[in-house]
Amino acid sequence: MIQLPVQTVSDLETELTGLTQIHPKSFLEHATTVVIPQWKKLFYPNGFQGTASVGATQELVDAFPMANGRPISDPLSGYDPLNPYVGRDPRFYSTVFYNTAKANRNNVVTSPMYTFECWNAPIASPGKDAAGTKSDNNLTNYYIKKFVFMGWNPSDATVVSTYHSKFLIRYHKCYLHLLKLQTMQRWT
Repeated sequence: MIQLPVQTVSDLETELTGLTQIHPKSFLEHATTVVIPQWKKLFYPNGFQGTASVGATQELVDAFPMANGRPISDPLSGYDPLNPYVGRDPRFYSTVFYNTAKANRNNVVTSPMYTFECWNAPIASPGKDAAGTKSDNNLTNYYIKKFVFMGWNPSDATVVSTYHSKFLIRYHKCYLHLLKLQTMQRWT
């Protein structure tokens, strides 16, 4: 069971009043940001005029099941290590750019802006986005797609951008949720 420094909601409110006076900053909250073109560059490789500072891990990619709902480690899932991106859960395709994935303008399949070339082997020359080929390519060969505005193309004569939101949670909300969970455990 999780032990909290307070036992009741009124104790928690008292504690939080003191915390917000001492630390007025939230550790997480929601705010809409302005248009920041450099933000988009964090998610794209050098070949698409990005810096690839943010990328997906192999663990994240492996966590997505197959379209039939089975994990890729299940022999009945239909996962093929030679074609690891075929037949995956639709959320995988919405979240990660992988080798040969296309960045389609506004997610329209007939309007590709960029194709990710992340192969390292066995092809003689590595792809332009492969890990280790350039200092600003992602080290995992996976790039984040989720929350990236798909209308942004740095090669356009007029680059279109949009607003982004940051999703954050206030520190005291964590305490409230933990207190609720602890209280619910006592009643079951």
